[in-house]
Amino acid sequence: MGLDASPGGVREEMCSHFINYIRVIQYRLGRTVCVVWVDDSPDPVYFEDDDGEKFYARSGSSSEPLGIQDANQYILQNWS
Repeated sequence: MGLDASPGGVREEMCSHFINYIRVIQYRLGRTVCVVWVDDSPDPVYFEDDDGEKFYARSGSSSEPLGIQDANQYILQNWS
């Protein structure tokens, strides 16, 4: 994932606005394993990268960016 495996390292990578939604526990099982829990946000959250702003929806064990229409529908269903 490219994040520092320490609990502080993961949290430092995130915007300070979202730190209250993130819980990190570190285990040592022959190597370091970092478990991250992210609570639901009361508002939609958008991520910005070199290609612009994107909205991701969780699907099973992965997250996929949604197109504008799908993102609007998802937001209406989950934050109305």
